[in-house]
Amino acid sequence: IKPIRKSHDNPAIKELYEDFLKKPLGHISHELLHTNYVERGVY
Repeated sequence: IKPIRKSHDNPAIKELYEDFLKKPLGHISHELLHTNYVERGVY
């Protein structure tokens, strides 16, 4: 089995966007996939 090296070629990712997220950089994908940075002090 040949590994999938590019996420845009991954059939599971394609199905996820088609069925649920609808479009890259859309509202749903932004809410679920993006993170926020919070500065923390030194321990």
